[in-house]
Amino acid sequence: MTSALVSYAQAKLHLRLPDDREQVAVEEKTQQATALVLTHIGREVNEWTDTTDPKTDLEFALVQAAILETLGDLWRFRGDDADQKPEDPNAGAWLRANVRRKLHPLRRPSLA
Repeated sequence: MTSALVSYAQAKLHLRLPDDREQVAVEEKTQQATALVLTHIGREVNEWTDTTDPKTDLEFALVQAAILETLGDLWRFRGDDADQKPEDPNAGAWLRANVRRKLHPLRRPSLA
């Protein structure tokens, strides 16, 4: 796994958690969100670290935003939302459409 691209403090703030009781779960879901985003853009191996500055690296800023948004989805929807209409699985529905749109400029083209 890549190094943390979103810190626990950033994740906790994004999820609006008042304390550290859920730290292990937050860290686990942050890793999962990171894996989903990096897999989607084809950059499982990258040069970003926890010291990369999103103010100077715009691609990293997009990735961080997508990770936080995906983290929020993983946190909110824990499998007990079966009544929700799923997106088309052929469209990469493991990331919501607005996250996919954010990441579109970063995707590496694939050959069929």
